[in-house]
Amino acid sequence: MASTDEGDPSARPSVLASLRGLGARAFGGGDDKSPSPTPRITPPVSARAPPPPELSPGGLRPTSSGGAAMAVGLSGALSAGTTPSRKVRQPAPLPRPMVSLIVAPMFTFAATSLSFAILLQAMPLPAMLGTMSFLVALPYSLPSAQIKAGAVAAGALMPVAIGLLGLVGGALTGIYAHELYIRPFFAAALGQTYHNVLASAPGDAYRDAGELHFAKSSSVRVEAAIGYRARPTYCVAPIMDDGGAGGVPGQPVGLPQGRAATFWAVGIDCCGTRGEFSCGGSGSGITAVRAAPDGIFEHRTKEFLKAIKQACAIGDLVAADSDPILVHILDNPSANRSRMLLLGIGVLFAGAGVFLATSAMAYALSVASRGLSGGGRG
Repeated sequence: MASTDEGDPSARPSVLASLRGLGARAFGGGDDKSPSPTPRITPPVSARAPPPPELSPGGLRPTSSGGAAMAVGLSGALSAGTTPSRKVRQPAPLPRPMVSLIVAPMFTFAATSLSFAILLQAMPLPAMLGTMSFLVALPYSLPSAQIKAGAVAAGALMPVAIGLLGLVGGALTGIYAHELYIRPFFAAALGQTYHNVLASAPGDAYRDAGELHFAKSSSVRVEAAIGYRARPTYCVAPIMDDGGAGGVPGQPVGLPQGRAATFWAVGIDCCGTRGEFSCGGSGSGITAVRAAPDGIFEHRTKEFLKAIKQACAIGDLVAADSDPILVHILDNPSANRSRMLLLGIGVLFAGAGVFLATSAMAYALSVASRGLSGGGRG
């Protein structure tokens, strides 16, 4: 019987089951029906999780490709912050104050003042040139990148305001320089020069005169001079022929004038109320330059005409023309032209200095405000 059991293969599983049941009762106290413990499966090396990254002085140093991916993800999460989907809107950067508040506005002021000082009589050309200079400097005052970044919405419009101030200030400075000095310079330098002029000649023959050299028979009638108003005093005196010989042989001899006067010597604060006149000298063979017409700031011609009307009423004279020729008596007309030109340039430089001081104050305020806010570059 024993041999039969050993030889029967079907009996071997029952023997093994009996032995397994005995072992379970001996160690675990369970019955045969309790489930057997699940064997632990060790994964292959290739499927194991990567080891954690090592710490180094420079930061995380991955030990494998998986560690590198984890390090990249960690660094991205740290850089993005706790809310990576939200974008923090930065304040609009302001333009550089040195360029936007000083350089660009000074260019506008200089171009505009020169245009009005030289080309005022060619309006609207100086206005067009001044506007063009402002438009050229505007991208440097407030670049398009700053506008797109929200500089206009942020109220960063001081560079534009300083540029407009340069445009208006340059125009006013140029007009003042032109009327006070540049126009008299042009009137004397660009006008015709006439010699041996008879005061009894028709005024229409010398409408384009810039410099007049009167004949010796012509002189200033001081006794007919008057001073109009007190502050300032507008002085006028007629220039008339006395019937003497002409200045150059062969020239027509001046005839005694009656009551009509075409040429009038004028000046400011250089005469008395009646019968006194020291505006550039008197006597025969006088030299004079044409007086400039009125403008926006200067209205001397209007006041001189009022004084002439008063002189005619007092001295029983008649203005030969409705538009008498007003002249300034000078000893050296060329030196006077140079002086007028230099004074006009001086006005332009003085205006530029005042505007530069204004721009510098705006620049200082801008730098101080940036320093308080903790940003910006100069």
